[in-house]
Amino acid sequence: MTEEKIDLKKEALGQLQKTQTVFLGTVEGDRPRVRPVTMIRFEEKLWITTGSEDAKVSQIKANPNVEISWYFGEEGKSGSLRLAGIAEVVKDRATREKVAGTVEWFNVFFKSADDPGFTLLEVHPKAAEYMRPGEMEIHRFPL
Repeated sequence: MTEEKIDLKKEALGQLQKTQTVFLGTVEGDRPRVRPVTMIRFEEKLWITTGSEDAKVSQIKANPNVEISWYFGEEGKSGSLRLAGIAEVVKDRATREKVAGTVEWFNVFFKSADDPGFTLLEVHPKAAEYMRPGEMEIHRFPL
């Protein structure tokens, strides 16, 4: 990877916040399904907390390929970042508890990290598409 690509990758991943609303794309049969979710960045990993009965959970179990995308602004100009990768349902209790403890609104939706209605997803990004604010060129790179 060239020095320029390394700098672009660093710049693009710098757009990740501790929590932010993103659009999560999953697959159901032969159809894409997209919805807004809150993504959590914790310990340099990407997480999504969700209800166990939500359609996205069964879709990910059937086909773990996902995309996350969002847009952001800078000085009145917008840009975007798309991450393609694999989503994993996390069963490890210690991890579930640790991530749940970082989400200030967790207890609004779930009783505890052991709540059977709570599913924790970890997203393992494999590739990115980044468009800088105010530009129309898409930069692609592996993660």
